[in-house]
Amino acid sequence: MSSYNKQKNNIVVDTLTVSIVNAATSLLAATMIFATLGYMAHIAGTDVAEVVTDGHSLIFVAVPTAISTMTGSNVWSFLFFLMVCCLALDSQFAMTEVVVITIMDEAPRFVKKYLRHKEIVVLLVVCVAFVTGIPTVFQGGIYWFELMDWYTAIVGVTIVAMFEVLAVCYVYGGNRLSQNVKEMAGASSSIFFRACWGVVTPVCCLFIFISYCTSYDVMDYEDYVYPDWAECLGWTVTLIAIIWIPIGMVHAMCLAEGDIIKRLRYTLKPGTGMKTKEELGKENVAMEIEITHAEQDQSEH
Repeated sequence: MSSYNKQKNNIVVDTLTVSIVNAATSLLAATMIFATLGYMAHIAGTDVAEVVTDGHSLIFVAVPTAISTMTGSNVWSFLFFLMVCCLALDSQFAMTEVVVITIMDEAPRFVKKYLRHKEIVVLLVVCVAFVTGIPTVFQGGIYWFELMDWYTAIVGVTIVAMFEVLAVCYVYGGNRLSQNVKEMAGASSSIFFRACWGVVTPVCCLFIFISYCTSYDVMDYEDYVYPDWAECLGWTVTLIAIIWIPIGMVHAMCLAEGDIIKRLRYTLKPGTGMKTKEELGKENVAMEIEITHAEQDQSEH
C-alpha cells in the first residue's frame, strides 16, 4: 500500500494517525460491546459473565438481540449493521489491494502483456476470493469459517508478523530503515521508534507466539470437537501462508553465486535504496517497449 505514497510523503504523521485512529476505534467498539453486554445482563437479571460471548455470535446474535429490545431499535439496528458493513468493506479493500499490488509488482511484464489493465487483475483476485468463500455459506459453513479464521487470522498472521519484524529490524537493519524514513520525512526516527522496532515489537510477537504454543488445544466450536483431519487442514492453510518465507530464501540462495557463505551474505545484503519516480517511469517505458517488440516478433512469425 505504501507504493501509493509520494517519495517525500511524511510517513511518520501517517503512522501516528493510523495508530491513534485504530486505537480509538478499538476503544469505542469495546465500550459499545461491553455496554451492550451489561444491558443484556441487566435485562436478564444475571451477571455479565453469563451473557459474554465472542466471535461471530457476538456480532450476529448477542448484539442484535440486545438492540432489538432498546427504544428506537430499528434505527440502532440500521446503524449497527451499517457500521459492520463499512468495517467489512474497508478490510476487504485493504487486503484485496495488497494482493493486487503484489501481483503487479512481482509480475509486471505478465500483467502488461496478458492482462493489460489493473482492473482485470482486481477482477481475477475478487473472483478467486469469492469462489473460495462459497463453502462458508453452506449448512456447515460456520465450522469452515471458524477453522479458517483461527488458523489464518491468528496463527498464520502471528508467525508472518514475527518474521517480518526480524527481517526488517535485524536483517535490513533499524539504521537503514531510519535512513529511509529520513529520506521521506526529512528527519531521522526518534529513539521511541527505534526501541519499538528493535525490542518492543519482536518481544511482543515472540510472547504472543509462545503464549499460543503453550495454550494450544484441540479446536472446538460450541459442543463440536474438530476431527484430526480438520486440524491437519488448518495447519496446511497456515503452512500455505508461511511456506513462501523459506521458499523465497531458497530461491534467493539458488540465484546467488559462490559458496554457501557468500550466497547467504549476498541474500542478506539490502538493496541500493528506494527508486525515484523518474527511475520507475523509465523502467515502465522500457518494459512496454520490450513487450511491444515481442508482440511484433510473434505476429511476424
